[in-house]
Amino acid sequence: MRERVKNVERPTQERGESRKISISLILGLIGLVAWYLPILGLPITLVSIGIGLSDLAGCKGKRLTVAGIYLSLLGLMASVGVFAIRFGVEVARA
Repeated sequence: MRERVKNVERPTQERGESRKISISLILGLIGLVAWYLPILGLPITLVSIGIGLSDLAGCKGKRLTVAGIYLSLLGLMASVGVFAIRFGVEVARA
């Protein structure tokens, strides 16, 4: 006879946590693309880093959160670099 296997409840993420992970990753990707315009890239990457860091302590999808943070940091560095180069060119022209 077959024995019934009891349904084992697996710990699942709450819906809010998975949304934060998704938001962090998506904003990280958008920030990585929007680095060319620092006026868009800087706020997007900063928000993404904030969401990712706030979610990092109590989440179960840490790999995706860390990936979102890394993408945001790359976008932030690129945005700051573009801003510094453009500002430096403007200062040199003056």
